[in-house]
Amino acid sequence: MIGNLPTALEIGGKEYAIRSDFRVILRIYSAFADPELDEREKCYVCLKCLYAEDIPREHLQEAVNKAYCFVGGGDVPQESVQPAKTIDWEQDESIIFPAVNKAAGFETRTVKYLHWWTFLGYFNEID
Repeated sequence: MIGNLPTALEIGGKEYAIRSDFRVILRIYSAFADPELDEREKCYVCLKCLYAEDIPREHLQEAVNKAYCFVGGGDVPQESVQPAKTIDWEQDESIIFPAVNKAAGFETRTVKYLHWWTFLGYFNEID
């Protein structure tokens, strides 16, 4: 339905609950930026952080693809994709959060839950 924020992803024909709070995704980005982790370990962290339940082995590649799509903000037509900015969420936290908070109109870190796509929308409003 239009306007709904996903809290589950369909993998192998079954819905799997996801942890959609922005803090979870920032932990995933932290793992992606960790030079001590190889690509397989980064995928493992992503799957374990995002999915609330284990994914059957035969559906792991689909789960990774859908996880990366979710983390990236969802399905966006390729012609509208802009080159990605390099962001170090941990290093730049002191400038990112005040700007996100200004766009949101509240302190985002104090709310119990904030969907990743909502947080990403606030982030994209930063000049």
